[in-house]
Amino acid sequence: MPQGFPPFSYNADNFQLKGVLNIGDQQLSDQLEGNMVAFFDWGFLGIGAFNNVYLTNVAPYGNMPANLRLCDDRRYPKGLVWEGFRSNWVWENPVNYPIQPIAISGIYINNSFYPTGVPGPYSYNVSYPLGRVYFDNPINIKSTVQLEYSYKSYQWLTASVQWFRQLSQRLSRIDDRQFNFFGSGVWSIFGDSRVQLPAVVVESLPRRDFKPKMIGGGQWCYQDVLFHIFAETPYDRNTALDIITYQNEKRFFMFDKNLVNAANASPLTIDGYLSNGGNTYPYLVNNYLWTSAIIWGASSNQSTNDAPFLYQSVVRITLEIDMPYL
Repeated sequence: MPQGFPPFSYNADNFQLKGVLNIGDQQLSDQLEGNMVAFFDWGFLGIGAFNNVYLTNVAPYGNMPANLRLCDDRRYPKGLVWEGFRSNWVWENPVNYPIQPIAISGIYINNSFYPTGVPGPYSYNVSYPLGRVYFDNPINIKSTVQLEYSYKSYQWLTASVQWFRQLSQRLSRIDDRQFNFFGSGVWSIFGDSRVQLPAVVVESLPRRDFKPKMIGGGQWCYQDVLFHIFAETPYDRNTALDIITYQNEKRFFMFDKNLVNAANASPLTIDGYLSNGGNTYPYLVNNYLWTSAIIWGASSNQSTNDAPFLYQSVVRITLEIDMPYL
């Protein structure tokens, strides 16, 4: 040490990265995408963006939406998995809307009712994201399986979904003869690889700026986010575009996904089964708050119509994120 300089000792913080405790934790990009999906998914339920399916419903083009089809999934024994004509079933209940979605209470097999959670020869689990019923043991493939449920009008996804997912059209047309095909057609695509339309994919872009927040610490993070909208009709595309851009100057709150995982508080299991049904987006924010952000500069910078019947648009926003720990 040069002469004239007093001894100096470095504390542990001088050798640690800031803003991160564990390489396995979900960082800013994943936190943002997950929370944006949760915020809009919950918000759309609050404006009635869901449909209730009752046993007596008849689709506009024929057939019964409550009827489940024998699932064409070669990973499972035939008769074990049955699915609805739409996935993305509503598990949140109640929602902030005058009409409530259906809380799944049981299933009908050959007109006999079997409640959820009751052991027996027809015991089963419900995968809400995939819109499927998984029986503990295969049932007769000639069975008539019916379920009353609600499905979400829009599917919200993060950009981290599998790259091999396919946009699937005509999934609302249960009068299409492919609905009951086994081994071919659009319904032969694995359910976890199908993206039903309309859908919105949230992508956190690799462009980010920081500005100091105050003397003593903290920063504002400015992060660009894209919303990729895909729909089969211009109305569905434009509705999503309008609603997203309306949120300009909207402040929203985000929960800490790492805290939620550590507390085992996720509302759904990895298989999509109901785990903590009351842990909706507001509950997670109120109990596992991470930070808040403000939406700025909402704009639509690209809209295309790709035949046949695929309407696309991209909405770009900038998030101003409060990062007090940086």
